[in-house]
Amino acid sequence: MISAQTNNDWIPISGKWNIGIEEITPNNVDNSRLYLIKNKGKQRSDIWESISCDIKMTKQEKESRFGFLLNVKDDNDYQVVRFYNDSINPRIQFLHYKYGRYNLWNEFKLSSSFKPGLVYNVAITRAPLVDKEDWRPWKIIITNKTDNNILLKTGIDNIQPAIGKGITGLYTNTKDVVFSDYTLNEPEYFRKGKELVLAPLFADRMVLQRQSKIKFWGDAHAKEKIRLEIADQTYSTYSDKNGNWILYVLPLEVQTGLTIKVFSEKDSLIINDVAVGEVWMASGQSNMEMRAWQSDVSKNMPIDDDIRFFMQPHWPSFEACFSSGGKWIKADSTSAPGFSAIAISFAKELKNKLNVPIGIISSNWGGTAIESWFPSSELATNPITSPILEQIKQYKAILEKGKQVKASYPMNWYVPGQMHTPGWLYNGMIAPHIPYAIKGVIWYQGESNAFNAKRYKELFPMLIKSWRKKWKKDDMYFCYVQLSGYDGKESDSDIKDAWPYIRDVQRLTLDKFNNVGMAVSVDLGEEINIHPYRKNEVGVRLSRLALHDVYKFNDIVRSGPLYESLTGDKNNIIVHFSDTGDKLKVLKDEKNLKGFYIAGKNGAFIPAKAVIMADKKSVKVSSEKVKHPVAVRYGWGNFPSESNLGNSANLPASPFRTDDYALELERK
Repeated sequence: MISAQTNNDWIPISGKWNIGIEEITPNNVDNSRLYLIKNKGKQRSDIWESISCDIKMTKQEKESRFGFLLNVKDDNDYQVVRFYNDSINPRIQFLHYKYGRYNLWNEFKLSSSFKPGLVYNVAITRAPLVDKEDWRPWKIIITNKTDNNILLKTGIDNIQPAIGKGITGLYTNTKDVVFSDYTLNEPEYFRKGKELVLAPLFADRMVLQRQSKIKFWGDAHAKEKIRLEIADQTYSTYSDKNGNWILYVLPLEVQTGLTIKVFSEKDSLIINDVAVGEVWMASGQSNMEMRAWQSDVSKNMPIDDDIRFFMQPHWPSFEACFSSGGKWIKADSTSAPGFSAIAISFAKELKNKLNVPIGIISSNWGGTAIESWFPSSELATNPITSPILEQIKQYKAILEKGKQVKASYPMNWYVPGQMHTPGWLYNGMIAPHIPYAIKGVIWYQGESNAFNAKRYKELFPMLIKSWRKKWKKDDMYFCYVQLSGYDGKESDSDIKDAWPYIRDVQRLTLDKFNNVGMAVSVDLGEEINIHPYRKNEVGVRLSRLALHDVYKFNDIVRSGPLYESLTGDKNNIIVHFSDTGDKLKVLKDEKNLKGFYIAGKNGAFIPAKAVIMADKKSVKVSSEKVKHPVAVRYGWGNFPSESNLGNSANLPASPFRTDDYALELERK
């Protein structure tokens, strides 16, 4: 805990302040209407877990405003949590001050205003990992300390980069306010050292990738000798003129209970309870983020100290971060329900087969588009995606003039400074972990790109290429989930062919790269629930890919059937499949294949008869209404519940189309 109550702890930005042992107040002789003061603090990092302060109004003023400064970059760039103490409509506002104006980005109503003479405690704190009240990762709580009445308790997220990182401070437009008992809590792992800092993944309970050269990195004073002790081996180097240092450690075999010691000339750190095993990145949007307790994984929750998650906080950023927080947590009965359902299911299957510790770097955020998750500079490499950068540039020019961008969804996602801005989640939530040694990536995303599905054809391969390039690992394994069935009108599923088109882009991406795999999940969806309950099987299907392709369990059927090619005669089309296992089969205990459609040269698709051929690896498709068929589609729709082709492992076939007819969404 840090309590900042001395003159040395504070730097006025605007107005004059009285800083006492117990209280901080605006100076009454100052006639300015705005008071800003930032806490340079005794913090050894810029990561924090909670902030709180007692606030008292000395007299009632109409529309008085006061609160916290957050993530203060400089005098002209900071976030504000402002209590708008209007007696008629009291509320709390989140604003960003930049380019000479305040920009409102969130607002909540209060049950009552702050009354003169009463003391109120205002706290912003990280929500519990398992929080069934609110899915958002932070809570803001305002309490009347006189009667303990709660004026507000609600979840909040970092739509803009505000909470949990950066310099904090105080704000008011009135002299009639008293601040006291200002406290800020740093995370445990940043309390260990004063002059030596490690990248965020190097912390207690971490998992290191086995049989791989491991890179450690961090910050110290310039030109200092750095020494690292691990597994009875010692490694050393020197920090550069900026204090940055890198050490390479030789490959390690599986073990647990390892201790790592790191020394600089002025400080030292000890990392306890380190394991060596297999490490995977789990990323994407809400269906990857969805918690185990919210899904069928809760029925058989894996409780295992050798399954460990690094929980990456939500943090968008203009530039690549050294750290945006996070910590390693073991899969115990308290924490495991708060982990990604898909990722912990995947980890459980790997642990059962490999019998080694499993580490998951869980970095995901619901409702995010793929453009946010890789460096925005990549967009310039493709004429189809480069207009996104031009749009960002235009919006930035508007903001720099002190004006507000008037853009509605989806174009407002390209406004600089927020979670949807291209590249900002990569900078804040992926870059801090590169080049930590990992085995591969599991990915579930695509719903939020349905608004411009045709662009996903360029963006998805761009993500894979850029991550491999940044990790300097061209063969890094990347497996992903094909979108589940859904037709509930959210995430632009009302755009004709958008969701099946994204599924087909995901399928076709298999042909563009080596060391990739796709878990078919179309059968696991729910028609009007965009977050389907069945997540255990999704994790199992991802694990099949990893176990077969990466760990060489060749007896495992890795995937459902995938379209390979077609042949035929004037009345029939023969569709050939890979990944058939022992044979193709009809699923759902049904007798006849369903979900196939056929078209002639006119491009009109109609339901078709489909029969598994004698080779058990192909399907004959025909219709009496189509005399000269040229194309087949299977499972083509938002929620193709009738589709029932699978293989001997009871894994469903991927939806596909064999034609290249221009869809309506492609013509726009």
